[in-house]
Amino acid sequence: MRSKQDYLIQTQNGKTTIEKIGLKAIQREEIEYEFSTVLDIDMNHQAKATKDRTGLFMDKPEFVITEDTGKQILEWCNCGIKLDDVRQQIKTSNTIEQLNSIYNYYPFWYSMLSADFTQQKTKLLNQQKVNLTPVN
Repeated sequence: MRSKQDYLIQTQNGKTTIEKIGLKAIQREEIEYEFSTVLDIDMNHQAKATKDRTGLFMDKPEFVITEDTGKQILEWCNCGIKLDDVRQQIKTSNTIEQLNSIYNYYPFWYSMLSADFTQQKTKLLNQQKVNLTPVN
């Protein structure tokens, strides 16, 4: 989002005065409904939540956004699931259907886990071939 200085123009006793009243967001109308968290940042780099479905920032004092802020948001996005937890789910999947389900459930980790998915898929397909080989 972009923001620009907003002004209030008042006329009193025939005089027009212009007063700065803060920053105004430049956005498509009602775009804030698209976001889970909206943080307004003032000129002193202090952030304040104006919308927060995560519960991480709403009704909290102003703060400076840091790398830890990003980590909190990422953890919320991942619902507390860690990369190693997903790797374990992949390794313990017993069918291609289970593997596909895991793959579809974590689309944000495709690139980091592609080797794990490929390895497990190959393993499961090889097991299916062994099970389908007729016994003489």
